[in-house]
Amino acid sequence: MIKIYTKINLVRHIQCLCSLLFVCGNIERIPGPVNGGVLSPYVVKSTRSNTRGAEQSQEIDINKSLQSITQTLSDITEQLNGFREEFENINQQLGSITELKTKLHIVEKENRELKYRVNKLGEGAKRNNLLLFGYEESEPGTKEDTESVIRKYLVEKLNILSADSDETLPIERAYRLGTRAG
Repeated sequence: MIKIYTKINLVRHIQCLCSLLFVCGNIERIPGPVNGGVLSPYVVKSTRSNTRGAEQSQEIDINKSLQSITQTLSDITEQLNGFREEFENINQQLGSITELKTKLHIVEKENRELKYRVNKLGEGAKRNNLLLFGYEESEPGTKEDTESVIRKYLVEKLNILSADSDETLPIERAYRLGTRAG
């Protein structure tokens, strides 16, 4: 926070600064005094000339400067509050983004697992498959073993395997398609 000195001390400091600026002159046109001997009379002379009118005008200038500084600080405070709100919003959005990333990783993992399962199911469909049509169904109401019916059909009707050979035909799965007649 800015410390405010008494008006008299502040006026003296400003007078000293004004006299230094006066002695320095316009740097572009007149570079100011070359040696220190020229400087001291102006400083002494200007510090002694404390007239009441000059003090009042300097007080007015100081008050205007203080008002300007106060307004600037107020504006800066408002901007900082705005930045603080934006920062809080960004933090909230960052939390949401982190949460969404976590959910995305979970969904990606589930997606990989589902792809794996689909591939496994597809592998089953890619096995060597035979569809056999035209073999006779058993009588309605009796239970038949589809694999034994197929083996019997392959031996008796198609002469692929002999009934007494040691060869076995591997059948992974055997099942009926559709509904039974009757």
